[in-house]
Amino acid sequence: MDFPIISADSHITEPPNAYIDNIDPKWREQAPHLEFMGDEVGDLFVIPGMKTPVPMGLVAAAGKPAEEIRLAGVRFEQLHRGGWDPEVRLADQERDGVAAEVLYPTVGMQLCNHKDFDFKKACFDAYNRWIAEYCSDHADRLLGCGQTAMRSPEEGIEDLKAIAALGLRGVMMPGNPAGLKVVCVEADAGWVPHYMYRLDHAYKRHRYWLPPGQELSRLPSEYFADHIYVTFQDDWVAFKTADLLNWHRLMWANDFPHSDSTWPWSQEMLAEHARDLTDEQRQAILSENAASLYGVDTTALAAA
Repeated sequence: MDFPIISADSHITEPPNAYIDNIDPKWREQAPHLEFMGDEVGDLFVIPGMKTPVPMGLVAAAGKPAEEIRLAGVRFEQLHRGGWDPEVRLADQERDGVAAEVLYPTVGMQLCNHKDFDFKKACFDAYNRWIAEYCSDHADRLLGCGQTAMRSPEEGIEDLKAIAALGLRGVMMPGNPAGLKVVCVEADAGWVPHYMYRLDHAYKRHRYWLPPGQELSRLPSEYFADHIYVTFQDDWVAFKTADLLNWHRLMWANDFPHSDSTWPWSQEMLAEHARDLTDEQRQAILSENAASLYGVDTTALAAA
């Protein structure tokens, strides 16, 4: 490729001290933490207040043969070090032919479902401090996303300001406030054309028997096409149907280091799956769409 490839959905692996060292002291005794549960179970990230801990088997299984992937019985030290060591992460990127990654949490995704918003606020603030430090020395290549509990609209606005001040590129948040650009992450994209069709079908066929207030100035598919970005990994259907959706909102990702990742063979996969795209589509989906959304200066990135 003669342009830098950007993964629009990758992850860090929170180290054992990520929350403990960065959380407000009054929450420290309750901070999410790693526990060893014996050889059969391995290490688990325990989140107080949630019934199901996070096993280590799938969070960093990128590159493993399918027959070797296990949910349990994995120790933290067996995981890809690039998940928490930014210098090693750059080498991981280079091995996969990727110039930059948009980084989401791992344990933090589970925390989104916590019912205690005060606890969630404390954890997200701690995570934001940790991920900002992780990305700080290579902010052009490590594009971190923060988290907000959004306990109130006013606090959510302050959180967004604080996250931006930390140099982070995006935010995971509940709801969809007007004016924000929304990314549908970790759901692939081959389903989008059919979903857009069904939206329009339901609107045209069924809106008259629904309660008042169903009128729209545009078709539902047009709102989706303009405002919703989608990421995907090795979903070949998404490549084949790019012309049936707004491919300026389509962003490829390697999902490293999770078990669904295409790392370290992303380049081989892309050579096959993206071969029918035009040059313009290929550069947009693999680089420019993410760069535009997250404010990445591609001239500062070495072409993969």
